[in-house]
Amino acid sequence: MEERLLLWYEDPEQYDGLLRDILAELSPRGVIECTLVKNLTDYIWELRRMKALKHTAINFVMPDAAERLLTSVLRP
Repeated sequence: MEERLLLWYEDPEQYDGLLRDILAELSPRGVIECTLVKNLTDYIWELRRMKALKHTAINFVMPDAAERLLTSVLRP
């Protein structure tokens, strides 16, 4: 299979586990099906990454946003 397109902080073992699970579930035969499984794995991995980044961004921004909102509302 092709290389893993992981960011420095991502765990290769988690990616490999996802790939193994998808391979076991779909049992691809031939190069085309194996390529599709690899692409599917990459898309699922990227979706998980985007969800985690969104979660991190919201948690990073929300405390400041809430403070600004409360400060503007509570000021006479």
